[in-house]
Amino acid sequence: MYSTALYVHLLAVAGAFFCMGMMLVSMLQVHAATRVSDALRFAATTEKTAKIMPLATVLLLLTGGYMAHDRWSWSAAWVDLSLAGLLIVTFFGAGVLGSRERGLHKALSAAQSENLDGALEAQVRSPFLVAGSGLNAGLVCAVMYVMVAKPDWAGGIVALVLGAIAGYAVFSSTARRAIASAPALAAPSRP
Repeated sequence: MYSTALYVHLLAVAGAFFCMGMMLVSMLQVHAATRVSDALRFAATTEKTAKIMPLATVLLLLTGGYMAHDRWSWSAAWVDLSLAGLLIVTFFGAGVLGSRERGLHKALSAAQSENLDGALEAQVRSPFLVAGSGLNAGLVCAVMYVMVAKPDWAGGIVALVLGAIAGYAVFSSTARRAIASAPALAAPSRP
């Protein structure tokens, strides 16, 4: 039974990473969009993909809980840190990022023209959604490290913090580059 739980756990991790990757690519496309309809299409993709994450989270909690109970101890630092990391990713992803993404989708849906201007452009070009998604991806990578390396409390906390910082830094830089290149994407090409 443990092997089956581990397999389902790994499938849930792979599914979560796939969804996170789809959402990151979609958010980068939103940043690069030059028209409301394009931004709305990619924001809708993110919103639809995000609906899969609760299933992945439940599978991770159930299978991880089973494996911790069967072979490990709930008092092991890496078990507690992995659980805490998953809960932080879930809260930040569904709560903080999710509310921003839903707000963006609503604002794009209510737009009266195809032009991205004023507050709507600022919302579309904000690097927070991409950088925040990167923070979550970095944190998930750190949780995986904690599960494999099984460090003590101090080592696990350092790994989680460094993973979150690295994810945020990498994707914050990516978001800034996407925003900087957006005006160039809007310029028509000349023969």
